[in-house]
Amino acid sequence: MDGTTTDYYDEALLVWLDADTLIREATNGRRSLDDFAKGFFGRLDGRAEARGYTFEEVVAALNAVHPHEWAGFLRDRLDAVGPDARAPLDGIARGGYRLAWVDSLTPTERSIMTGWANDFQYSLGFTLGANNRIGGVLWGGLAWEAGLGVGWDLVAVGDRAASSEVLREAITAAKSDGDPITLIVRNGDRFRTIAFDYRDGLRYPRLERTAGTPDRLGDILAPRRR
Repeated sequence: MDGTTTDYYDEALLVWLDADTLIREATNGRRSLDDFAKGFFGRLDGRAEARGYTFEEVVAALNAVHPHEWAGFLRDRLDAVGPDARAPLDGIARGGYRLAWVDSLTPTERSIMTGWANDFQYSLGFTLGANNRIGGVLWGGLAWEAGLGVGWDLVAVGDRAASSEVLREAITAAKSDGDPITLIVRNGDRFRTIAFDYRDGLRYPRLERTAGTPDRLGDILAPRRR
């Protein structure tokens, strides 16, 4: 997580996925986060009105659906900050899937992940923008550890002019030849040469089905019946 609004939104989704799958598991699918939403947001009986709420009200509404230590559950996840904080991934596992890493994407995945060609966050720890400008530096990643930040320009990869394709080729080649990935970067009139001792290739996240487990994530994403 790099602290952007998107990161906070994504983490909130993971927290609620965790809560939803916990409720579904504990009630054998009889209750879900839908029941929480009906009870919590349906209190105004169809009236559209801005209304605040408290943490205690959220906890009470969750307990009305399924008794659990929801205050501790939420506090553990909402208060987890900093580089050592663990992402709330239990909902993915409880949903019947696991997080895997692949070095290539299917055509469908490419169409969804429109920025995949410039995304090196899970290998070298950054993304490339227009004109090979470095952005999206991943907290604790290799680029972050090397002191790179948003705004540096990638000038060359080894002895070749920089491009996303050239960088992908270099990362892939390093898996077999074991040579460091050497980048020349520029920030204004300052140049740096950085060598990354990285051999794990390209990495893109993918959810893979866990055999023999209920597909609760599929149930959550299924169309609602009236």
